[in-house]
Amino acid sequence: MYVRSAVRLAFALLLFATNCHSQQDASSGIQEIRTITVGPKQSSWSLTELSFQFKGQALAISPSSDFLMFSPRRDGAWELVRVQNWSGPVPTVGRLSLPGYYSNADRHDLDRLNAGVFVTPDGHYAACTGTAEWIHYVHGKTVGPRRTQSVLTVIDLTSFKPVKTLRTSALTLLEFHSVWMDPLGRIVITTRDFGPDNKHSVVQLAIPSLEVQAKCNYVAATEADRPALPIPSDEEACSKLTAGAPLDDYLKQEPLITPSPVAADYVCGDPALEYCPEPDTFTSDHRIGMGIETEGHDTLLGGWTETRAVAVFFSTSSKREFARLDVTHRAGYIRLVAANRQDYLLTLRDGSVLTVYSLLSGVP
Repeated sequence: MYVRSAVRLAFALLLFATNCHSQQDASSGIQEIRTITVGPKQSSWSLTELSFQFKGQALAISPSSDFLMFSPRRDGAWELVRVQNWSGPVPTVGRLSLPGYYSNADRHDLDRLNAGVFVTPDGHYAACTGTAEWIHYVHGKTVGPRRTQSVLTVIDLTSFKPVKTLRTSALTLLEFHSVWMDPLGRIVITTRDFGPDNKHSVVQLAIPSLEVQAKCNYVAATEADRPALPIPSDEEACSKLTAGAPLDDYLKQEPLITPSPVAADYVCGDPALEYCPEPDTFTSDHRIGMGIETEGHDTLLGGWTETRAVAVFFSTSSKREFARLDVTHRAGYIRLVAANRQDYLLTLRDGSVLTVYSLLSGVP
């Protein structure tokens, strides 16, 4: 997540400022192991596609440490790539073409196109999602309702074959929706209308069948200076979906809503900083943390562009920075992974090249 006109640095910047003597050169703490070609290079700009709608990739790491990448394709046959044994001497790259997703033929009024890939906690299945949103503009103003649809495909990771596909047009959904996976490995679709009634609903799908397990309708009650509170329309139906937990707590599990957990030991305490750093990402063994320091500027069109991004790595044991790596234009495509008692960084460049780094924090 980018911060305007300066620096976003998770925890490591604070430690670096107070422990300057501990600074090490990046080469002493991070070592490139190999690069693996995982797909065709994605061009950064073209006259025919100013909005980059088919250029993003979704990444995931399975419980067995397999690297998964799901990529949109203009012909509608999106591609899932799996890299196994990426830390070993002979990595294995598998590819699976999934037809029936969105293509150039769907680009009229297309405003947003997202890819997603999720892995169930037991590692048996992956769910590949493509979500498209169409908005019609006239003289810069929205005309008519928004329209959102998703395509979902469940992949058996043992056979590496698709077992079920669903289009959300087969469900009764509201104007806008997003797709995610809850901690128990069920697909969740949160959907809402943008009208005055504040209508929302949540649909829970089983994996691998993609059958509807539960549905909860609610309205978002708003009060001044307070977050919107979901009020269920049917308490019994919503309780079935959340297994008795408060609906508000269940909805906070959506990754786009809830930030990464912050360890109490690492909370920022420097009010002088424009952006107060906090830990952002950790390896699963919690030995290594990472923050992203970014710089950029406003554009003529009112947006913001990144000019520099640096990943800063720190040991959670010594609470000291041990390495830095330039990840400019790759900050959204990096993953920390713990595998075989070793910590790694995986980065993806141009949707094409996977680079594997070994992280050497000096902590046993």
